[in-house]
Amino acid sequence: MKLSFTNLACPNWNLEEIAAKAKEYGYDGVELRSHSDNPYLFPNPPLSHRKYVKDLFDGYKLNICCVSAYSQFATSDDKTLEQNKQILIDDIILARDLNAPMVRSFLGENKNLTNEQVIEFAAPYLNYCADFADSFGIKVVFETHDVWCGGELMQVAFDQITSKGAAVLWDVANNHERGETVKGFFDAIGSKCAHVHMKDLYKDENGKTKLCLMGEGEVDIKECIGLLKNAGYGGYITFEWEKRWHPDIEEPEIALPQFVRYMKGL
Repeated sequence: MKLSFTNLACPNWNLEEIAAKAKEYGYDGVELRSHSDNPYLFPNPPLSHRKYVKDLFDGYKLNICCVSAYSQFATSDDKTLEQNKQILIDDIILARDLNAPMVRSFLGENKNLTNEQVIEFAAPYLNYCADFADSFGIKVVFETHDVWCGGELMQVAFDQITSKGAAVLWDVANNHERGETVKGFFDAIGSKCAHVHMKDLYKDENGKTKLCLMGEGEVDIKECIGLLKNAGYGGYITFEWEKRWHPDIEEPEIALPQFVRYMKGL
């Protein structure tokens, strides 16, 4: 297994710092968000910027392991589905240009639709995008997020997401927060897992979720890694240290090297 981190972890670092620190701390790659609020990677960057980003990470012998898109498909509106399809297609092309093997997408949540209806409306768009990605040897990985954190529910989704270019991004902490065991998820959908997000957390005395350094919380990280190893998983484990959203947690200079030490000690 290979280690990476998302640039959520270091909102005050520029792209050169991200690459240099990733190399210094012993990471194999970095996962970059494609979003308009992200100056390092954003939707439809010019070709010159794509080349700059790729050349920078190539120079450090680091991979851009995933482009994190913000497409989501929980709607019955054809226009919105088409717009999100185009977002995802653009990020697949971006991933191709960066030699990134994965593009993350959300399925999304809509309180006016059942989960089965969401997938019924979305599946043609999801399969189209995943087939397009597969033509470049890229996987579209759908994150366990929102209501889609249960293994059995993700299996319902993948009954209709049938493209060989589609896979699951297992956000282990998201599943834990919603009460699913590591083994329960893996038994249900682990064979579809092509990418992993990892962080640790706990609930304080008021029941509020708090992020913490690896091994200091409640997430069953060791069992997760054991299951992945036994299954022959050779992909990335991305540390999703959400410093951008939670500025009070430890600085990246502390959390990022600690993640590498902890994971290599398992």
